[in-house]
Amino acid sequence: MLYSLYNRVVPDAAFIWRQFIDLGRSDSKKSKRYRCRHCQKDFAATSIGRPKEHLAACEKWQAKQRQERQAQDNAGYLPSYSEAIQKKITEVGIQHISQDESHSFAYDAAAAVIAGGRPFSLFESRRWRYFLNRIKPGWKPPNRAVVTRILPDFYQELYDEVFKRITSSEWFNIIFDASDNVSGHRIVNISVQLPDGPAFYWKTFDTGDEQHTAENWVKLIWREMQQLCGGDLSRINSICTDTENTMRSVHDLLGRFPELSHINFSLCDSHGLQLLIKDILLLPFFDDLFNNVTTLLKFFSRSKLQLQTLRTCQLTRWNGVTRALIRSIITRWGSQYNSFFSLLRSRDPARDWSI
Repeated sequence: MLYSLYNRVVPDAAFIWRQFIDLGRSDSKKSKRYRCRHCQKDFAATSIGRPKEHLAACEKWQAKQRQERQAQDNAGYLPSYSEAIQKKITEVGIQHISQDESHSFAYDAAAAVIAGGRPFSLFESRRWRYFLNRIKPGWKPPNRAVVTRILPDFYQELYDEVFKRITSSEWFNIIFDASDNVSGHRIVNISVQLPDGPAFYWKTFDTGDEQHTAENWVKLIWREMQQLCGGDLSRINSICTDTENTMRSVHDLLGRFPELSHINFSLCDSHGLQLLIKDILLLPFFDDLFNNVTTLLKFFSRSKLQLQTLRTCQLTRWNGVTRALIRSIITRWGSQYNSFFSLLRSRDPARDWSI
């Protein structure tokens, strides 16, 4: 029922009626008669249906439309959505789409938008609507309101599919982590990894003002483990978290449960590697090097004129090619290597710039 608005195209009635001359009624008991302005044919009509059918078959009208479209194509003109609809009306007549077919099209289009992370207003673009009308005349793509209404159903479909994959797996691994999102909410993300490779995002919790203590973590994780494994905790192979002290305490508390004695508790390799690189950068030699590199990168980042001068030197040295200078990102300690490498790579253009 939500998609009943999409089961047909409603043309511009004024556009249709402008193609006919109103001849009035010769008898008050008879219907009005109309004359086509193009072929001069007369007929009786009580609604817009008969005029539409006539235009779809009128050879002179069709010829006029072909000439106008050819002139527009030659000029590179892109018609509006309503004009594109009228074009299809005159070419093939009105194409009715069943409610089930329209519902299926709208659902699949919305699913593509949601799964692809596209704006919900994607199909409201003039060019998208024109393109889709050429593929399927008579179908109106879903706007953002329709996509929003479909979102819960599509989410449930994906949820059921993921849960089916998890419940059919002999065992699986659980990964969870806490962080603050861009709005300042304290959230917890839980993911599941299956033995055949894929990892699935499972759920996000907003912990609000609840303290992130080891005991509270255990309560939250225990509830989710029970749901994921259907009460059979032997199906959980491992639990992976970040490297902070609270998570180490969580491993210790969970490991005390007899039914979890088989689980391998592991710390995130990425966190470990980041901490290792962070410690290396604290050594005197690397600390001085890192500070010098950071100073140079900040200088070029803040002085756009000098950065453009350096790029000119790159163009000269590298036959019209430029390469970016990369600044490091805190907590992404592997990005320090990219910073060192980007500056080392540009050493020759940098020497030219310094002269």
